[in-house]
Amino acid sequence: IGALTRQSTIERSSLVSNKNPLLGHVMPYIGHFEIRNRGTIGGSIVHADPAAELPAITVLLKAEFTLENAITARTVKAGDFFVNYLETDADSTEILTKIRIPDWPSGWGWGFEEVYRRSGDFALAGAASMIHFDEHNLCDGVQVCVFGVSEVPHIVDQIGDILVGTDANDGIIGE
Repeated sequence: IGALTRQSTIERSSLVSNKNPLLGHVMPYIGHFEIRNRGTIGGSIVHADPAAELPAITVLLKAEFTLENAITARTVKAGDFFVNYLETDADSTEILTKIRIPDWPSGWGWGFEEVYRRSGDFALAGAASMIHFDEHNLCDGVQVCVFGVSEVPHIVDQIGDILVGTDANDGIIGE
């Protein structure tokens, strides 16, 4: 996805919804329609607000960013890009030009939830997740990315430690 792609374009894209349903689902949560109509995916990412949806989704989905300056281009993983509150790994001479988000992995489910004061506001806190079950209905993979709770969005590895190998019933989910 080009960094200057409007958020509303991504929101309305059937290609995005088919290739990555979680990304398509999250887009309406970003600001109000007027904001998404003018805001770009790259702008939200480089702003690096820890309460913003797109940084968290790109970390969860293992996106890669292409950063370029007049001389070179480099690729940075989303998980390495966000380094502190409103701070990224981008050098002052670089701009974000591309966002690569892998196709949705077959057989995986997802969830997204955020808490906000009013619809369209930045989240106070949120979580996005992916989960997979094997042929015996046991969880064999889970990723949860939380945002709005620290300086950067991050994966909570302990959740995988709890769920993998279980049937992820309500009692275990509650834990």
